[in-house]
Amino acid sequence: LRRPGDLLNSLAGAAFLILLADPRQLFQASFQLSFFVVFSLAICHPPLERWRRRWLEPDPWVPKDLRPRWRGWIRRPVEWATRGGVTSLAAWLGSLPWVAYYFHLLTPVSLVANLLVVPLGGWALVCGVASLICGLWAPVLSELFNHAGWLWMSCMIRLSEEAAMWPGAWCHVAAPPPILVALYFVVLTGVSTGWAFRFRRALGLAGVVLAGVLAVGIGQARGPTARLTVLSLRGGDSLFFDGPGRKEDALIDTGDVMDTRWVVMPFLQARGINRLPGLALTHGDVRHVGGAGELTRRFQVAEWMTSAIRFRSPAYREVCAALPAGRRRVLARGDRWGPWRVLHPGGEKMAGVADDAALVLSGDVCGFRVLLCSDLGRVGWRELLEREPDLRAAVLVAGMPSAAEPIGEGALAAVWPRALVISGGESPASERPSRA
Repeated sequence: LRRPGDLLNSLAGAAFLILLADPRQLFQASFQLSFFVVFSLAICHPPLERWRRRWLEPDPWVPKDLRPRWRGWIRRPVEWATRGGVTSLAAWLGSLPWVAYYFHLLTPVSLVANLLVVPLGGWALVCGVASLICGLWAPVLSELFNHAGWLWMSCMIRLSEEAAMWPGAWCHVAAPPPILVALYFVVLTGVSTGWAFRFRRALGLAGVVLAGVLAVGIGQARGPTARLTVLSLRGGDSLFFDGPGRKEDALIDTGDVMDTRWVVMPFLQARGINRLPGLALTHGDVRHVGGAGELTRRFQVAEWMTSAIRFRSPAYREVCAALPAGRRRVLARGDRWGPWRVLHPGGEKMAGVADDAALVLSGDVCGFRVLLCSDLGRVGWRELLEREPDLRAAVLVAGMPSAAEPIGEGALAAVWPRALVISGGESPASERPSRA
């Protein structure tokens, strides 16, 4: 109809029709990513493209005959690279908060990878459409287009995997709060459209930014806090201590390989953890330490803590043998590690039952004493009660030993906690904590 088009108007119309048919789409990651990326392309691409042309435009006062030849030779590749880079940057700005919110990732490498991946995606789309057109009258051509489309998609996958291996290509980040996501798009819209640079509206934008900063600042100004997360796994557990500072953050045990891969690692990624200051292995039990090797392939560990006790577990010995000597620290009774003090075990010996020689840690955190006793068994509790006259703690975290109750009556009376956490999984049934 030769009527002028408006991308923002068409985008709003498409969103209205989709939400009219299914309002729940509004809360799906695919809807939010698709529409906000196109929205970002609509508002960010024009000013970025103007800046790109201004930067590449030759001096109009210099005749073409006097311009260096090398400028003409590199003009086409530079035009292609910068045009793709501008489009990639505009799309990345629109997806940045949503990728962090849903996938806990920050991916600066996509700015470069998109220069090759997006054209390959376009060729794959062309092959798919051509296959549909040829399907009814030329099946042979349709099959060739299918193979060609899969070739381009395979190249996209390979390029993405290779780009992800570059140093600094990506990192895990914590999910931003919704108010910061909204504030991000308000600022992005104001800066891209020039609305923020008008005097009166700039004051309004500054007010929005100030409100967002105050909201975040109030949340951070409640004083030093600490969080202890107990991940109950299959017959084991993993504890993550998030202290007032990053230096005191630590993971205690990892679970077995499957639990590490499907529970512990996704949890750490969702917290924005890329590097662990400390990782402690309490005792030689594959259900507690079997996934340590799997975890170190994804996360950097600054310091390893292990017990002075020698355990029979092959998985534990294999992990300890693979640890770098300069980053391994052997803990015994009386040693300190950050806010934690080791209460059990003492000395170097061979453990009869691994649970009886589990590391027991006591720490004063934000004015509260916390006692972590892992899967300490009956014999281990007896030794601990004989050696430590004062075991009182506000919080007691205990696991399920393989051949005894988690905490005896004498131990509970000695600790007398205000909060008691018993960590036990659904399997095996013998280690499932009962109501009693």
